[in-house]
Amino acid sequence: MNYFLSKYSFVLTSESIGTMEDFSSVADEKEYFNVQKMIDMPFDFQEFDPNKALSIVKARGYKYKGSELDICKFTYAWHYKDAYYKVGILD
Repeated sequence: MNYFLSKYSFVLTSESIGTMEDFSSVADEKEYFNVQKMIDMPFDFQEFDPNKALSIVKARGYKYKGSELDICKFTYAWHYKDAYYKVGILD
């Protein structure tokens, strides 16, 4: 996993970081950055595949367009953990 952070958020990703040095190349056998130490709350990590969610809505007729980002004109929403999100943002 690779981590990117700012003062407002952090991102955990298994995607390639290109030519940047990763942790294992600069620190042998040390503990990698522990995100849970950054904030005071328990984590319930869950993997999510955005491509799978997008394939489901595309099969139902979704096509990316600017109105899908509009606060009042969007048609498709995605339900996840007791909240709804615009599919256009996910796309």
